Amino acid sequence: MIDSFLYLREVIDKLFNYKHQLHLKPKQVAKLSGFEFTSNDWMILSQLHLVLRPFFHATKAMSGRRYPSIGIAFYLLTRLKYFLQHHEKKESLMVKHFKQLLLAKFLYYFETDDEQMSLLKVHAYFDPVGFATLTDVEKRSVQQSISIMVADETSYLTELTTTSLPITTSIITTNTTNESNLHETSSTSAINLFNEAIGETAYEGSTISQNTKATIINDIYNYRNYVTRFNLKHKPDIALSSIFWQSYGQQLPILGKLAQKMLSIPSTSVPSESCFSVSAFLGRKERARLTGENLSTSVFLKDKIIL
Repeated sequence: MIDSFLYLREVIDKLFNYKHQLHLKPKQVAKLSGFEFTSNDWMILSQLHLVLRPFFHATKAMSGRRYPSIGIAFYLLTRLKYFLQHHEKKESLMVKHFKQLLLAKFLYYFETDDEQMSLLKVHAYFDPVGFATLTDVEKRSVQQSISIMVADETSYLTELTTTSLPITTSIITTNTTNESNLHETSSTSAINLFNEAIGETAYEGSTISQNTKATIINDIYNYRNYVTRFNLKHKPDIALSSIFWQSYGQQLPILGKLAQKMLSIPSTSVPSESCFSVSAFLGRKERARLTGENLSTSVFLKDKIIL
């Protein structure tokens, strides 16, 4: 809306300047004069446009039209926070005041919930753009969280496997006792012999955890090297996460599976709500004779033509 006003400023000024030549009634002229923009009003609009423009582009980036991952959200929030906190020498007092007001609300909605921000950092870690935004301390914290996630998932799968085996054995034992006992004894002996041959006396869940821990450490080390080199060759973009994991997903087996979960596409209603707003504006009662086909075409053009 502000873009449209600023773009059509010359037309709006001419409308008010020539209002007495529009063959309007005195009441209509007086009413139109009440909406006339002063030079101060135009200055406020231009300053407000300057401050809100980054938020507009951030919303567009997360609107879903290019299917961004949730990992890009941390990058956008970090850049917006930096924009609000830093002031240029050429900025007016009004712009600084607008930034201070927005910063207070920004910190309230995004910085007060530590759990939300921590989860967002984990998602950002798997996106090359978000990874570059994280500090070294934040990266180490996320890596610890990832290691815990992998360990918990491994222990859950191990527990699930060990608890399901006795159930199967009991069913087999009920049906054919002698045959199942013989099969169980021979299988156990074979496994024990195998473990002894490779230097392991028992097969326990702790062994799986240690191997998985070593693997996740290697994955994290390789990922940091890959993503650092990748970011040196590419500028920040929404599609970088999919490009990166298509190239390196097979080389990072554990992190690749986690990336599929973490880099989900956030649901958003911005495009649909924008379409409804445009439809309501174009189909208002003053344009009641507008046909459905013309309304559809007008909404399409309004969406595609950027002023």
